[in-house]
Amino acid sequence: MGDQPQQSDVSSLIRQARKAAGLSQADVASRLGVTQTCISYWESGQRSIHACDLPRLAGVLGVETAALVPPAEDPALACAVWRNA
Repeated sequence: MGDQPQQSDVSSLIRQARKAAGLSQADVASRLGVTQTCISYWESGQRSIHACDLPRLAGVLGVETAALVPPAEDPALACAVWRNA
């Protein structure tokens, strides 16, 4: 098992939450002050979202930060993710 959640899982959760919120990538980008390309990269897994950006993104999408992080099999990993969020 790796030290970080699988990026593809995080990417999928971001995309699912955005679609569930009825927002376009451009809408989310505008609210976060980033480019639409940045959101696209996060959703495709081309770039990792920084842990500090997760709470802001969750707020824009109307979800808890935990909804954007895949469950960890290792409780210590889950704690590490939350310390960095």
